[in-house]
Amino acid sequence: MKRTVLRIGGLSLLCLLSACVKPSPPLAALRDSAPAFQSAPTEPTQAASATPAIGSPQWLAAVETKIRVLDEQGHGPTVGSEEWMAAVSHKLDLNTAQERGLTPGSEEWKRAVHGRLWGERPAQVIRAVFIAESQERLIAEFNREDNNVTVFWKERRSTLPRAISASGARYASPDEKEVLWNKGDEVTYWLNGEIVFSGSVQNP
Repeated sequence: MKRTVLRIGGLSLLCLLSACVKPSPPLAALRDSAPAFQSAPTEPTQAASATPAIGSPQWLAAVETKIRVLDEQGHGPTVGSEEWMAAVSHKLDLNTAQERGLTPGSEEWKRAVHGRLWGERPAQVIRAVFIAESQERLIAEFNREDNNVTVFWKERRSTLPRAISASGARYASPDEKEVLWNKGDEVTYWLNGEIVFSGSVQNP
């Protein structure tokens, strides 16, 4: 390759002849020859089907969808009513469990239904937080195995055995001076014959 060396101020500058330099291709040619990069097709993301919060209206609707208490025309008891919950207990064969304290509509009952339908084993101890209108809290831990409830209210902590009740779930001390009654989402707590707390469950 022919080259010309120029000396300027004692420095050598190597110059390539213009004939040896390949001309740059036009911009349009570069654009046309460039490979077309396309983003790979994005797979549709499947949203995880979250299980509805136990006891919520969505949960009740999901229970109905799974076991079908109502007929094809939608005739039957109102979803969430006592009659509907009794039918749910019958369909899921919870009648024997009810004798151990699972009153339809109680927190324990909801957990048992949830476990049957969603394949989760019901916990032996169910913890529920109840909120009064004043925002005061009462925590109840329902023990299905021992058939009792442990109540946490203010600085007080006590365990009450299951007692006889015409409806709902009733727990009472042997002298009946301390009583907790739970039906559905509601709870009432007595001390010495006086109601000291009344509230509803706080859904997760």
